[in-house]
Order: sequence, then structure tokens, then C-alpha cells
Amino acid sequence: MFGRNACVILTLIACLGSSRQVDAKDYQSNQRLRRPVCLDWIGSTQAAIGNRTGSISILDLSSREIVDEVDLGQSITDLAVIDATTMVVISNESHSLLVLSRDTAGWSVIARHPLSQEPVDLQLNSDRTIATVSSLWSHRLTTLNLATPNRPETLVVTDLPFAPKLHAWINDREALVAAAFGGELAIVDFMNGRIVRQRELLATHNISGINIEGQEVKLTHLMLNHEQATTGSNVHWGDIMSNVVRTMDLDWFLSSKPEETTAADIYYLGHPDDATGDPEGILTTKDRRQIIAFAGIDEIGISDPGANYYRRVPVGRRPSAFALNHDESLLLVTNRFDDSISFIDTQRRKPITTVSLGPTRELTLEEEGELLFYDSNLSSDGWFSCHSCHTDGHSNGQLSDTFGDGYRGSPKRVLTLLGAHQSGPYAWNGQVTTLAEQVEKSIKTTMRGPQPTPQQVAAITAFVETLVPPPGVSLARSEVDLTKQKQGRAIFESAGCVECHRENQKYTTAENYDVGLVDVEGNREFNPPSLRGVSQKPRLLHDRSAHDYREALQIHPNGKPLELSADEWDALTHFLNSL
Repeated sequence: MFGRNACVILTLIACLGSSRQVDAKDYQSNQRLRRPVCLDWIGSTQAAIGNRTGSISILDLSSREIVDEVDLGQSITDLAVIDATTMVVISNESHSLLVLSRDTAGWSVIARHPLSQEPVDLQLNSDRTIATVSSLWSHRLTTLNLATPNRPETLVVTDLPFAPKLHAWINDREALVAAAFGGELAIVDFMNGRIVRQRELLATHNISGINIEGQEVKLTHLMLNHEQATTGSNVHWGDIMSNVVRTMDLDWFLSSKPEETTAADIYYLGHPDDATGDPEGILTTKDRRQIIAFAGIDEIGISDPGANYYRRVPVGRRPSAFALNHDESLLLVTNRFDDSISFIDTQRRKPITTVSLGPTRELTLEEEGELLFYDSNLSSDGWFSCHSCHTDGHSNGQLSDTFGDGYRGSPKRVLTLLGAHQSGPYAWNGQVTTLAEQVEKSIKTTMRGPQPTPQQVAAITAFVETLVPPPGVSLARSEVDLTKQKQGRAIFESAGCVECHRENQKYTTAENYDVGLVDVEGNREFNPPSLRGVSQKPRLLHDRSAHDYREALQIHPNGKPLELSADEWDALTHFLNSL
């Protein structure tokens, strides 16, 4: 959550469950990772910060100290303050919304309300009575009534055609919802569950900031150029990955006019030798300054008024959320991998101080790998991180010419890393036998940064090995029809799909096959990607030419369409959506 303006109490939330107040003595001796990911203001003296690992930290602004910590016991993805004594948080671990109330004894959970699977972003209206929550793997936007906070009520659940992450309100009944991975956007009437308009922005992915003022929308996102190979020169000059701020008009979005971007529509961030990897979040101040987190290089950018020139302010590792105080003189920034909060003077555009959220412990190898996975300094000039293409371990769904198959000029769709450690070999031609080998090759031939050390390769490999495949859409929505699933499985088997996608091998196999597909170099044999979580992939096949299963199966397998009745297609689709 970026740029909520309200009061001034910072509360950090890391995990949810039964809340436990941590007294000052326990807090100071509690060595743990907190991983702050969201924040909001409470009153004029404190702030609430939500920690991914299950606690809320309370920051006092006058003393610049953490004065309280509320242990919720479940991972937190977002929070919002209703008033000085009430806040709401969402958990992607319990898939629920929790309402917390504060009395003389501290903060405690007074209500829990179920949400669609994997809630990731929370927004409230101005009087804090209506909330909307986007849910990643279930592809949903949920509207809730919070007029009586201790009795939350679901009003509407909107099914979306993509996995959402960020969303922002346009007015009191419509929101702009952005895809978590690719360039899909939709305007949703969240009071009646209707999708008003949907578009896909070309070459766009990792939309990580939305700012709406009137009819003008500003987005921070990445653009991957598949027409250039990842040579050292191309990466250095910024020809592969662009980090941008896009300005878009809502009237255009609602129209049928094609996308025609101009220099006025897209501002390119960074330059060779001093890039701005992984821009996250964007807000605009009253004097028309823009504020963006350059998360991959640990900086905050604050522009001149009404301009796109940014003064870059160093902060902690992986700035992930920020908010202004009421007069916009102070910016608070959560540093996810430093477990700290940065105070920034917005007028002078200089750091004031950094506040630790508490004592930490030594990192495991997997945790070291996570830091490296999100670090743009692994690439030449700091243009992009592993996350830039493998968004939160998944895939941005784009094409990239990375020499992954040993050729130049034959871009392939970026593969997911979720569950990849169980479904080798790697690359579309299956020529890379181990995950560690693939990690090292990607750093060397895709990112083109400093030579990776064996420790770095081992750490990133260990982190990727913790990533699990996502649930199918129908599974995430709890809509699996066992009869239809069984019928679809039978069709899957009778059509010969199991020859390449075997259940006992994670719905893949180690061999390469000629299934009627050919790339621009004339290669006809490919290693089949795992079908686990296949419904979470925005495009299919090596060239991302297929939008859905039916399109993919018009030429595959063996170059012949799969002839099925409407009911059979429905059953097969249901089976694949359940994987």
C-alpha cells in the first residue's frame, strides 16, 4: 500500500492470528525477522506498520522509537487504519480480514472475516466504511461493508480474468485493478461486480504503483524488450528492461482507441551506469512532486515540482511501502529486508534518520537468497533483478531473448519458478540439468552483472527451492466439481496429454518432444513445462501465442486441433484449472 494520508501512528503488522501484546522488555529481546510491507497513519503521534512475518509494530513519531508490537501469528499483506482505536489487516496465510481494536490493555482482534484465497491489497473509502480487497490466486475483488467494524460483511465478489494485485479507487463505486504479473488492467464496478472495461498494455509487466488524480492515472511498471538479446551491451544501455512511469487518461482507457504511446505518455527512469531497478509505488504531492521507490537499488526518488527529474535518496534494503504525513513534510518508508523505517525530509529530499523495528537474527541460506533474488545490483548497472522477470517467483508472462536455448533471435516465454525445483530439467530445450546451473547461467547471460560467487548461487538456488506452485483458479475459489474434474482427467489421458505431462512427474517429463510447434530457428523439440498451476499463466506455449487452453490445443499436440464437444472442453478446462 503506497501513500495513504490520514493521521500519524505507525503500526507494523507481520503475522495474523490470536493477537498478543508484546511489552517493551519482550520486544527489545525478541530476535526475529519482521519484514515490513505496509503502513498507515493513526492520529498525529504514531504509525502502524504491517510486518509480513506476523506482527504489527507501533512507531512513535516524537521519540522515533517502536513503542509496541502486536503479535498476530499469521503473515500480513496489507493494513488500513479506520480511526485511532480501530484498524483492519488482511492475511494471505489465513485468507481473512481481521479487525483490531485498541483499549487500555492494547490492541486485540475483535472480528475475523473470510476472504478469497491469497488477499494482497486493501483499499478503504474516505469515511472508512467500505473496503475492497484483491485476491491473487483466486482472481477476485471482494467488496466489504465495515460500517460496523466488529461485524464485517461481504457485499460483492467480482471474478476477474487475471490474477490481480494492486488496485485504486476511481470513485465511490469503481476501481482500476492491475494484474500482478502482466500488463492487464480492468475498471471494475465493485458495487455490482461488473467489469466495465479491460485492456492489456503492450510489453508491460510488474505494475507496482497506481496513482489516480481526476482523469489522470500514473503507473510505475517495467517493459521487457524481446526484440533485443541480453548481450552485455544491450543490458548496459537499458535496451532490455525499461523502468517507467506511464501517464494514462481514463477516457482513453474506456474508449475503443488503440494504444498509441508518445514521449509524453512514458517517462523512462534511470540511465546507463545509474539505473533504477524495480520501481515500486507512486504518489503525487500537493505541489506536484512525484515519489517512487526504486526498490531494487534501495533508493527513494523525489521529483522536482511538476517535473520528472528525481533526486535519489538512499534508504534501507528493498523499500516496499511509503506514506506522507498530513502536511507532506515527512515521508516514512518501510525497508523490507532491513526491518527498518526511514524518515525522509521531502522538501530537502534528504534522509533524517532510520528506526529499527527490533533485534533480528542471522539469516538462513534461503533468506539470503531471497534478498539476492530481489536485488537489482546483480544485473549490469542495476537495471533489473531476478524478480523483474520472475515476478515474486512466478513469471511476467513476457518473451525474452536470453540465450536460454543457446540461440540469439529466438525469444521464449519466461517460465515460472514456482515449484520449478521439482520439475527439471530447465530451459525450453531442457539442456540445463540442475537448478543451480540455471541460476548461475541466468546471472551471467541474462543479467550481465558482476560474476556471481558460489555462495550467491547457492543462496538463490536455496530460495527458489522454497517456492511452491500456485493453486489452480478453481481450487483457489473452492469451486472444484469432482465429477467434472474426473471427466476432464479422463479426456486428458485419452487425448495422450499424459505422454508428456505425467502426474507422477509433477505433470511434466524430463524428455524433449516434437508436438507440432516450431520456433524461429526451426527447433521442433521442446521440454514440456509442468502443468501445475497452469491456469495462473497469462499466456501459453513457448512464444506466448495462446491465450487459453483451446488456442494452445488447436496446434498442439502434433500440429492437429483437438476435436472436442463443448461439454468435453468444459470438463478438460475444469480439470486443468484444478491443477
